Amino acid sequence: MRKKILIPFVGALLTIIGVLFAVPAQAAIPADGTTTDATTGYVTQVKTVKDAGGVPHTFAVTWGKKYKDPAGKTRVVLSFKDYRSDAATEAGGESADAQEDLHWDVSSHGTVRWTQHRYVTVDLDAGADNSVYENARNPISDANDSFIRISAGVDGDGAANSPFAYFYQPEGLPNPSNL
Repeated sequence: MRKKILIPFVGALLTIIGVLFAVPAQAAIPADGTTTDATTGYVTQVKTVKDAGGVPHTFAVTWGKKYKDPAGKTRVVLSFKDYRSDAATEAGGESADAQEDLHWDVSSHGTVRWTQHRYVTVDLDAGADNSVYENARNPISDANDSFIRISAGVDGDGAANSPFAYFYQPEGLPNPSNL
């Protein structure tokens, strides 16, 4: 009788221990290039650059749907993810903290009067994939003229950030019915 009760208990206990100590899988760093999501029509552009210390930084910029803002201007949803694959791994498979300087500028209509100008230090220990997700300010929709430029570098290593990687708004992004 004790074996019948003990076996399910031990099985449940092992499952709980497995969940508590599971090592999160590393997110795959996307390859450089451009892809379009067949379902949403969103376009993702990927580029990898190296900072002055030789550390690679991969940026994946996603251009989403267009919408009208309260002033009646057509804007486009813009976000990006920054990946870095060199961060150390602690015992147990967790990513070590990796501080990074991140600089981005968003431009509408190809001007240098920035829609958004940001320079921040971020922590890339976002679980275990050594990445950070940013929601940039949405520029006025202007295919091939509106853009975001991004630069990154390891915080505190004394080396300069990477050169800027430029991402221009592609044509053919989804339009909602009210545009």
